[in-house]
Order: sequence, then C-alpha cells, then structure tokens
Amino acid sequence: MFALIGAVAIAAAFGLIVISDDASAMSYDLSGADFAEVDTSVNYTLDYKGVPDSTKYSAKLVDGNGKEMSSAVTSGSSGTLSSSNSDKSGEKSITVRAPKDAGNYRLIVTITDADKNEIETLVSPLKAVDPVVLSATLKNSESAERALTIYFVINGVKVDDSKQDIVVPANGTKEVTYDYVVKDVSDGEFYIVADDTTFGGQVTGLGADHIHTFYVDDKSYTLIEVIAVIVLLIVVFLMIWVYRKPIKNYGKPKARR
Repeated sequence: MFALIGAVAIAAAFGLIVISDDASAMSYDLSGADFAEVDTSVNYTLDYKGVPDSTKYSAKLVDGNGKEMSSAVTSGSSGTLSSSNSDKSGEKSITVRAPKDAGNYRLIVTITDADKNEIETLVSPLKAVDPVVLSATLKNSESAERALTIYFVINGVKVDDSKQDIVVPANGTKEVTYDYVVKDVSDGEFYIVADDTTFGGQVTGLGADHIHTFYVDDKSYTLIEVIAVIVLLIVVFLMIWVYRKPIKNYGKPKARR
C-alpha cells in the first residue's frame, strides 16, 4: 500500500500524472468600454474557459445606488456558456444601452452552475457622459463652392473620429459641429484642419490660427445658487419687515419743571 502511494507521488512529481482541479481551471473575463455617450450602445465580451456545459450567466446594469436599470441590457442578457472546444472555451456578446442620464453605472454579470449556485460575479464600470458640442464657422470667399474633408484638433490632438466631408457654399459660410465624448472632460481648446488632398481656395476658419476655447457645462454651481437665493430671500424679508414695522409713539418728552 505504501509502495503504491509512493509510486503515485513520484509519478505526480515528474508530471506523469496530472491532478485536475476543475474549479481552478475555470476562468472568466468581462471586457468593454468604461465610458460612453448617453443613450448609445456599448458592446461587451464575456470570455470563458474550462466551464461545464450547464454553466449559465445573467447580466444587468445598475446605477450608483445598486438599482437595476430596466431594459438596459438589449442583447445577451442571459444564456448558457456552452462550448464545443476541447478546452471548453468561448465568448458571449453583451450589448448595453447607456442610460439617458449621465452618471456612473455598473454592468454586473453573474455566473451560476446547474443548481443556480453562484460561481463568480464580474463587474465592469460604465460612465455615461454628456457630449461637449464643439462648433465653428468656416467662410468661403470664392464664387464657387468648396468641398472639404475636415478634422477637429482638440487640445493639440487630431481626432480621427471627427472626420467630416463638408461643402462650404460659394460666398457663404458653413457651421460645423462635433460631439466630443470623453470620460473625464475639462475646459480646453480646439481648431479645425482640412485634409491636404481637399484643401484649397479661400476658405477661412481653418488651422491653428483660429483656435476656439470650450468650457465644460457640467460644473455644479447648485449649492452656490441655492445659498444665493436663500440670502436674497432673507434680505427681502428683512426689508419688508423693517418697512412694515409700526413705529411706537411715546409722546412728547415731559417739560422740565
């Protein structure tokens, strides 16, 4: 008996016998964007490996207070993590609709076994942000319209996603806009450049000589405004009270004897 145990130990030490632990072999990973423009779709990928065919998952989006956002997960809200691969690996796509209200949210994916026992919980933060609308006006001084491909350069960085094909009318102007979406936005500057292959003519408003400054509107002045209103109401109340306060008539002072 002892000889058998010793033989097994030696075989395991030299890698001749692999002792499998299904729980440690299972792995899960949830990946996707951590911010998005309000009321837009966000795609996530749930990767898994080494899971039994009976393993299931469910996904939900919650706000900062843990309240579930109804119908926020528009695709892939639940399912079975099955796989025909030898290592039982695969992936599931989950699509979330960012809420219309800006704020911090969380995508929670719960993994359960066939008996609905929780195996693991994955959490991915999602910040829904309002876009900063950048706007500028280009002017064409020629008698013919000009077709241009333009980009916005924001805080010194050319944003490829801002590419637009526009036409500036003859002897006219063209207003161009771009919804700037970034996780942590702050005040900054931008200007517009044209693609070299389309640039030409007397179109003004392009280049670093025409820098525009933008300010973030989400700065909270609510508390200051409330205090100012309260102070104003107190001042008005005091003025009315003083104005309407009756003046007591103590009569004329007694004459000296």
